[in-house]
Amino acid sequence: MAKNRTRIQAALPAPSPTLIFADQIHGADTEVINQPPSAPPQADALVTTEPGWMLCMMTADCMPVLLADPDNRVIGAAHAGWRGAHDGILESCIETMEQHGASREKLHILIGPCIRQPSYEVDGAFYAKLVHERSANSAYFEPVIGRDDKWLFNLPAYAKTRLQRAGVVDRQLFDCGLCTYREEEMLFSHRRATHRQQVPCGRQLSGIYLHG
Repeated sequence: MAKNRTRIQAALPAPSPTLIFADQIHGADTEVINQPPSAPPQADALVTTEPGWMLCMMTADCMPVLLADPDNRVIGAAHAGWRGAHDGILESCIETMEQHGASREKLHILIGPCIRQPSYEVDGAFYAKLVHERSANSAYFEPVIGRDDKWLFNLPAYAKTRLQRAGVVDRQLFDCGLCTYREEEMLFSHRRATHRQQVPCGRQLSGIYLHG
């Protein structure tokens, strides 16, 4: 892992940024980075206005979400699985960015590689939880044919709706469209590795930094 991080830094334009990581806990806390931390903070989103520090998220099915207000030079990075998205990690990241000078309507937001609906099977309890909270959430589920009380969940669509309810419009959202489960030659997937009894598996690094 250390070797791969060195390769990432070497591939970036000089001067290469300092990589800043979080101790990701599937929560909804955002940490502001004013100086390189002595240890990764327990958080699932990072925000900074400082150039030269790459905010990094590690994922293997959850969504990496990168956010930037280039005009006001504020950036953020978030790790959003279903739990984090449900508990408000994306809204927390945006609110923290605003507190440090970002403008919500100027944000550019990228959803990176994550597990997509055709590969994301969940159980009936998960379906019932989200639909009980908001009946419109049923739109993010499709029944699994031939498997009682099993559903396919559309995590990116759910996250996009959360962002739209927070005031983000479609033109601000970019989705790479890649599925971690299906792109096995290119991407790691915890669920795929579990199904094949190949755990532990690797992780993708998604990062963003202010240059100069």
